[in-house]
Amino acid sequence: MKKKYLWNSAHKRQIDFLFPPLIGSKTSSKFFNFGLQTLRKVFKNSSEPWIPKSSDNNTKIPNKIPDDGMHPNDVISETIKTFLPGAPNWRSPELQYNICAPVNAVAQTLLSLGQEINIHNISTDFAGNCLLAEKVISEMMADLIDLPKDKVRALFSFGGTASNMYAMKLAINNAVPNAGKIGAPSNLHVMITANAHFSHKTVGDWLGIGIDRLVQIKADEESRSIIEDAEIKTRSIIEKGGVIAGFQINGGPIL
Repeated sequence: MKKKYLWNSAHKRQIDFLFPPLIGSKTSSKFFNFGLQTLRKVFKNSSEPWIPKSSDNNTKIPNKIPDDGMHPNDVISETIKTFLPGAPNWRSPELQYNICAPVNAVAQTLLSLGQEINIHNISTDFAGNCLLAEKVISEMMADLIDLPKDKVRALFSFGGTASNMYAMKLAINNAVPNAGKIGAPSNLHVMITANAHFSHKTVGDWLGIGIDRLVQIKADEESRSIIEDAEIKTRSIIEKGGVIAGFQINGGPIL
């Protein structure tokens, strides 16, 4: 049956160009290669630890959606020129910042290929077999730390803050099984370290515990948590009818 479209043939060609109906279209690779070439040109193959900022703050990106759109190459090049300057260059061997490693070329390729079919990890209905990757990677991690593979479970998250959020949420549910219905009770506390990562307070806010009920454990001059202080504060909370959901401690600089 012949398809009927609500737009003219020119618009249909544009839509088919930007949203190819077949998986594996060369359109994406052409745009990606153009973007890489633009990166090299704009930043002059720089290996500096930070993407150099431009003295020119002018941009061709409009402050409203243009009626006639923009050419794809213009969108890509202007996005690179406008938004990427000043960002850390994770590929630079001179960059020693946080614990983030540069994306390896294979991972970058697989990420782009996943976007080709628009993977959603919300459920198997949207992710297909991709959620199996969580199981495979969790088994790899179990092997690294010499734990039985059936005792380790992992899931993908959007970063360290999300990982700490999952940990704190599990602790809340373990301490207060009906917290999913009633929320975090007002007598619930979580112990954190003196030099806690900022995400500990962030997720305490997000999960409704409240920053005031995140109790800091004192540290010595080498940033080691003082166990005696933790015991005194924990006993005091329990004796007053409070509940300790758990301890979030640092391992190295974070988490």
